Amino acid sequence: MAYSIFLGTSKNRYELHVLELEENLHEYIFKNHIKSIRNDSRFYRMSDYYKDALFFYEDIEVLISELDKLIRESNDSKFIDILISIKKVCVAAIVNKKNLYCFCD
Repeated sequence: MAYSIFLGTSKNRYELHVLELEENLHEYIFKNHIKSIRNDSRFYRMSDYYKDALFFYEDIEVLISELDKLIRESNDSKFIDILISIKKVCVAAIVNKKNLYCFCD
């Protein structure tokens, strides 16, 4: 199983599979760095490996800002690399005017 992120629309949630986080990487983010992730942030929505997270196109810029802040404030290169990968997916969603659908599959 992995935590998958898809770009899509409300009519086609699974339009494009863009990123897959293995459970150990997901755990690395949300167990090792949970103190730096605000629990009212959009990024925190992804913290439960078994719970779906949806980011509408209109919310993705805020998610990118949160990721940028975490990247700037971290000195953990592995964490930063993962966040950059997630940010690239967010940018692709904006360019393509798609929502992000995240879930364990």
